[in-house]
Amino acid sequence: MTLVAPYRRLRRGRAAIALTIALCATTASAQRSDEATLQAEIERQQALLERLQRGEAETEQAQTAAPARSEVDPRAAPTAPELRHLPIAIFDEDRRTIPAGAWGNRERLSVIELSLDADGDGKPELIRYLDTESNLLLRQEEDRNYDGRLDATGVYEWGDLTRRTLDDDDDGAPDGWEEYRDGRLRRREIDRDRDGVRDAFYDYEGDSLVLEQHDANNDGRIDREVRYQDRHRVTANEDLDRDGRPDVWYRYSVADGLELVTHIERDKQGRGRPDVFETFVPNGDRAQLARREEDVDGDGEADIVSIYRDGKLVRRELASPDLRPL
Repeated sequence: MTLVAPYRRLRRGRAAIALTIALCATTASAQRSDEATLQAEIERQQALLERLQRGEAETEQAQTAAPARSEVDPRAAPTAPELRHLPIAIFDEDRRTIPAGAWGNRERLSVIELSLDADGDGKPELIRYLDTESNLLLRQEEDRNYDGRLDATGVYEWGDLTRRTLDDDDDGAPDGWEEYRDGRLRRREIDRDRDGVRDAFYDYEGDSLVLEQHDANNDGRIDREVRYQDRHRVTANEDLDRDGRPDVWYRYSVADGLELVTHIERDKQGRGRPDVFETFVPNGDRAQLARREEDVDGDGEADIVSIYRDGKLVRRELASPDLRPL
């Protein structure tokens, strides 16, 4: 995205009228026998079930079931959830054939199904599918909160997690989709209002967030976009009137460790291009308006320039005395 440069002068060929306005300045494991591992799993599930009954399992869920969420820096790319090592002896084993297309697979798959129902309620909390030839993990399904409903599915290639689908509100429909590369989150899509439409999108490169997009009114068009560099906002744009075109553009910089806006451009008259240009300067932990330039007639040159000091208007220059600010 390229922002339009702010104006630096009044319209050529016109006599500018300077009006001076005086105003008052404002985020061990030890080796165990198979039997001990199974017992530990049962005890962990029982403890979690008790907390669920008290409504206190949210923290445990976030830590053990969804480690892909970064608690340190929300703009850092989370690492792939760690695959818990569990001995095969504690699973029930079966062999299955997965028809073509059932998992998005092009061909029929022959798999080993490993299911774990540690609490004996007849509903497995964990199902793993292994390739019969390589013995590598292909897919894992989890019931992360032990309510009897599978709510997370991971897809693996050569043993590494590549995709993950989540049902965080346990309504039986997915509301989160994640893609992983080289052990880190690459893209995340969310259905925030649980209406079946994906409306928030996050792209990562390396270990950092680089692009954030939102569709606030579920019309399939992005109405807010933020770009990042080194985990700091660089630019953003927003479609406030939801007509499919941005009408506000932002630029940011870092000053004394603070991320502050430096420029805002606005399309006040709906022409599809900016006609108001605002420049901001740091003032403590805030960005303060210093200059506003307005192209009232849309000819590409500023007609009104307003100067601010300490956030207060101190001077306004107009190309014509009958002009009014946008």
